[in-house]
Amino acid sequence: MISERRRNRRIDFERPVSVTIPGGQRLSCKSVDFSMEGMGLLVDREPGLGDEVQVVVNLAPRGKPVRTVAARGRVTHCEPRVEGYGIGVHFLH
Repeated sequence: MISERRRNRRIDFERPVSVTIPGGQRLSCKSVDFSMEGMGLLVDREPGLGDEVQVVVNLAPRGKPVRTVAARGRVTHCEPRVEGYGIGVHFLH
């Protein structure tokens, strides 16, 4: 059995996300899950492990005006996937 280290429960959360990496490049991606401490994301290029990033999430339902929330975070893990990379971002409070 794998031990879960998270203090907060993750919920499935699929939304369009913009991630700005060091150097100012913006990556369009989508979220996979969310907790009070971070997010799981699918991105098309590999960010640096430990990089500080800016995450902007569109919370509006499809067809509604855009409503965004922004947070700073740090890339805590990155693994290759069929459709790019699965990364974890821990929010910096």
